[in-house]
Parts: sequence; C-alpha cells; structure tokens
Amino acid sequence: MENNNVTHKDLDMENNNVTHKDLDMKNNNITHKELDDRVVIIDNVLPEAEFVELRRVVEEGHWAYVSKPVDILGKPTPYFQFVQLMYGQDVPLSPQFAAVADATLDILPGFQSLIRIKANLITYSLSPLPTPALMGYHVDHDLVGATTAILYLSTSDAPTYFKDGTTIECVSNRLVAFPSEIMHSSSIQSDIKARMVINFNYF
Repeated sequence: MENNNVTHKDLDMENNNVTHKDLDMKNNNITHKELDDRVVIIDNVLPEAEFVELRRVVEEGHWAYVSKPVDILGKPTPYFQFVQLMYGQDVPLSPQFAAVADATLDILPGFQSLIRIKANLITYSLSPLPTPALMGYHVDHDLVGATTAILYLSTSDAPTYFKDGTTIECVSNRLVAFPSEIMHSSSIQSDIKARMVINFNYF
C-alpha cells in the first residue's frame, strides 16, 4: 500500500494523484455529531447541486451483480447487490472514478491516502422481509488504522447496522465514517427501488 497517494484536485489518471484539502466543517451547511469516539456522522455533506451531479454519475456507471452465500459470521445470506468498483490496488478501475474522487475526497474526515472506492446498489424486495433484513455483517479491511466512510445517495428505511447495536439511518447526502475493522451490515429497503451508497476505504 506504499503507493496509495491519492489526492483530490487536478486528477491525474496516469499517476493516480488525487489531492485533498482539510475538511471545513463551517462550509456547505454541514451538521456534525459524534456517536462515540469511533463513529462520525456529517449531514448535508455536499452542496445540493454537487450531490445531484454525483448521484447522476454513479447511477450511469456499469453495475456488476454480487452475491455471497454466507456472511463473516457464517450465517446464510440469500440477498444480493450490484456494485461498481471504482478504485482499488492503487489504480482507477472505472470511468466514474475521476468525477467521484474529485467530488468526495475533500469530505472524508482525516483522509490521507486511498485504498478503495466502491458503490453499492440494493434493490427492494416485493416479498415480506425479516426485521432487520441484513445483507450480512462484515468488515471492510483488517488494515490497522484504515477508515471506512459511507456516503448515502438515497434516503430509505434501510439503516446501516453495527454489530454492537448502533444503527445509522440511511439519509441522502449523509456521510458516516468509522474504523474499517468495525463489523457492520447494510440492509434491504422496502420503500424505494434502489438504495445506493458509495463506500470509501482509506488511511
């Protein structure tokens, strides 16, 4: 991971240099609260016009079907989702990467270098679902010091669940950040067709 030097402005697709700036909590009508020392939530994290454009870019990407038979605890998970892997193993992996990185790396708390960017899309179910309808508990990475951030692109009745009982409601234009080793799970919505998020892993 020595080459994870991803900065934000003036994206250079050949050198993978994406720059970043320090997060200014006073701008963009950002509200900020801490659930505890591990979890940070930022609401209205992007200006509305930038958020709408970001959502459009992600929606128009190429989605791949992904299904895992069991979660990290060995529990069967009959559900599936669609994903876009945009950045990983130190290289851009999607045409969407440049626009997504340019719009978002500024807002990631404590960002220094990028590990992965992935968008997830969960479709709603017409069948009755258990409560909660968990996609499966997992950890994003076991890399010491890594952070996971989730940017919600839609509002739905499907929260993110942490194994310790913490629940993060799925609210459009909300960012939640926490250590990557924390076990968590997305869930399946019943109120909208597509629950979309962007998942960031970084140092």
